[in-house]
Amino acid sequence: MIDNKINNMSKRKARYYIGLILKKFLPSVIKKQFIYSRLSFTKVVSTDIDGKKLFFQCHAEEVSNTIFYTGVFGDYEGQSLKIWHDLIVKLNIKTIMDVGAYSGIYSITAACANEDAEIHSYEPNPYAFNLLKQNCNLNNMAIINCHDYAVAERTGELEFYNFGDTYSTGMTSVNHRYVEKNISISSFKAKGIFEIRKEINKKIELIKLDIERAELPLLTHAKKLLQEDRPIILCEVLDETDYVDYQGLLESLNYGYIQINDDDHTHTECESMLDHGDQSVGRNWIFYPKEIKAKILSVL
Repeated sequence: MIDNKINNMSKRKARYYIGLILKKFLPSVIKKQFIYSRLSFTKVVSTDIDGKKLFFQCHAEEVSNTIFYTGVFGDYEGQSLKIWHDLIVKLNIKTIMDVGAYSGIYSITAACANEDAEIHSYEPNPYAFNLLKQNCNLNNMAIINCHDYAVAERTGELEFYNFGDTYSTGMTSVNHRYVEKNISISSFKAKGIFEIRKEINKKIELIKLDIERAELPLLTHAKKLLQEDRPIILCEVLDETDYVDYQGLLESLNYGYIQINDDDHTHTECESMLDHGDQSVGRNWIFYPKEIKAKILSVL
């Protein structure tokens, strides 16, 4: 067992140095996914954002590996991260919730975009939360408040599916059709979103929601908060079948929609979520109060 562990460490170290050499001398080659996806490793590395050095823990998985090789605005939700960053900078957004923070790339990008912001990051998965804390500490980002619990409709213990002893991003509180039956169910702490809003005690200006199909129930429950605070929302939507319900909720709130296509780094303003033409279904969307539509479009 010890020999296997040493052998795996040696392989990861070799992949790092191969990737580093290719990144320096053949950058156009290393940015090809079929190449960099085979060169994962475990190590603290750095990249640049806004001319600042950004440190993060690479740990042989897709998110950090992709960011190391292609940059913050590269192949891992690059367009979504660019829009998130630009909204914070150009609208001077200061009160931010990152719900489903995972290892913290959205929170760290927000901190780089506005050093005066107050950022609240929520991640109930203990493995991911540990990475989130590591990445915030590596960058001395005290403006990021890390919370090791889920944002939910109520406070208490919440069952999660697809939880294993890995850094998997697929943990979910919704027992949907993609739940893997061979992966365990675990209970973690959750706090009601209205209780969280009371604790923050400020108008929420921007929310990122990436909670694996639990987004729509949470937004529906939080309708009063959305009516009062009018936050901009960056939301993952995994199922096209939910578009009708999303649109009904958002129309009742007088919200508009922008579909993000991270595959080709584009975004599209939509009159209707149901009217996405020949485009592929967008995983990430911007939902915004229509009274600030001109501001939103001026940023994008």
